[in-house]
Amino acid sequence: MAVTAAGVIISEQIYGGKIDAGQVAYLKSDGKWYLALANSATTSAGDLAIALDSGVAGGKGRLVKLGYVNNPAWSWTPGSPVYLSAATAGGLTQTRPSGAGNVVREVATASNDPGTIYFDPSPSSGPLATVEGLTAEKGDLIVGQAGAWAKFPVSTDPLARLRPNSSAASGLEWGKDVPELRNRIVFEEDGAGNILEIHEVWIPQFRSKYWSQENLNNLDCGGFWIDKYQACMFDATGSSRGSVSVNNPGLNGAACKPHVVPWTDINWYNAKIAIENRGGAANKATETCAPYSGGSTTQFYVEHAGHLIGRRVYITQGGVTYVRRVVRTGGDADADPNAAKLVEFYPALPAPVTSDDEYTIVRRFLPGGYEWFSLAALARILMVECGLPYCKGNTNWGKFHGDPRERVYEGIPDPVRPGYQGNAVARTLTGSGPLSWSLNGKESGIWDLKGNVWEWVDLRIGTAADHMIDAEYPGAEHLLPTTNGYVQALYDPAPDGARSLGAEIFAPKTIGSAQAEFDSNYYYQNTGQRAASRGGSWYSAAIAGLFSLNVNSAPSYVRNTLGFRGVC
Repeated sequence: MAVTAAGVIISEQIYGGKIDAGQVAYLKSDGKWYLALANSATTSAGDLAIALDSGVAGGKGRLVKLGYVNNPAWSWTPGSPVYLSAATAGGLTQTRPSGAGNVVREVATASNDPGTIYFDPSPSSGPLATVEGLTAEKGDLIVGQAGAWAKFPVSTDPLARLRPNSSAASGLEWGKDVPELRNRIVFEEDGAGNILEIHEVWIPQFRSKYWSQENLNNLDCGGFWIDKYQACMFDATGSSRGSVSVNNPGLNGAACKPHVVPWTDINWYNAKIAIENRGGAANKATETCAPYSGGSTTQFYVEHAGHLIGRRVYITQGGVTYVRRVVRTGGDADADPNAAKLVEFYPALPAPVTSDDEYTIVRRFLPGGYEWFSLAALARILMVECGLPYCKGNTNWGKFHGDPRERVYEGIPDPVRPGYQGNAVARTLTGSGPLSWSLNGKESGIWDLKGNVWEWVDLRIGTAADHMIDAEYPGAEHLLPTTNGYVQALYDPAPDGARSLGAEIFAPKTIGSAQAEFDSNYYYQNTGQRAASRGGSWYSAAIAGLFSLNVNSAPSYVRNTLGFRGVC
């Protein structure tokens, strides 16, 4: 039976050689059609068509350039691609050509009728090649390995880029680009009338992943601005700490500027005051709680919507001022006429909120466990998806402990706390180290989270009993580990949906051997009332980092290795 077609058909075409109906031909530079063959680019590139008429050299016939073609002699697998044959001149095949010198050219797709194809030739991929016996085609990556070559598959992720990975067999892997982080500079007036320059980085909302402890995955993270650098005084410079009394801020607020002396020698209480002094009286909104309909341990109404200024709320209930994170404001005004004034917080209070309770919503405050867990979770994602190691920092007298003693690896020395004990550098100016000291390895990241000076955070323990989290804080009465040592596992209780006390506390569950997942970081503790600090100092070496927690210091403790930063 005859070959038939419906589509773009050209007639009166001159054949350059014998061609049978149903065979594939290519157009040569002499204007004639010849049998196509995928064993070289010469006989397979350019225009292809299927003959409707048989003919000889010099004869004329019709050719199908595009459309449905039926040949009763065909029996194709429906829906599968059809290629130009590299073995039979003018032939078709559903076996993808392979072997050096052959060309892969998909010319059709088999329809639901085994004798019919939709002819629509794709561009040629170019001849296949061999590298020491390895067959590859256009677009493949050939990488050298120890004693052999390997074909590296192309990524299906359009955002992926090739990067080194010494643990991969090929020495390479596909990964995403490290993202930039949004930055801003704000100017706030404190209660003393100073204008505070504050550099901040936005941590977007995301869900945690890639933790080996499953309860720590798929948790809400981010959604806040955090100081880009360790905090400083409003008039700090590269040679002076500033004019504020170091451990008596009064109405003075903390600034955040690059390449200046950080504000240290301040205790935990006063570090909180210095941050909450940002914005003066406008930084806080205080009033009596209006209970949520039916009573709630996680919701209440504020006096008016203008009080919804921040992500931290202090709720005084039964003589205890609880520290809670604002997780949502507002609601459905059709269902609740007071929805615009609604506040939801986490975790729950011991009892429902009543009109006897008082709230203070704070816009700028000292970070807690949630904020540092978010930073660690983001660093984990950047490591797995982008191949970025955990951030470095000043952990070895002006440089990172794993880097050589060369100026390019050092931060700018802080003249207020110069080197000592045979070291030329000790503390460094804020944000003055190499890019590796930034959370995302870029200028847009958060600096000095690892080393330089420990940073006070909003957590206190041991007031009622040794190692027990104080009643005011998330995880009240939870006992932290009682010995010093490497963080072996993080506290990971069962999550409450996308929230968890594990993220709110961000503390070790067990102490033991050093874990790469937790950057080989360390936990310090002591008995009695203690306030928490994180990150490490200029001599902490490998134990410093995002996972390092220090509950060894009393809240009244001051030292030149202790500073802080703010969040809002």
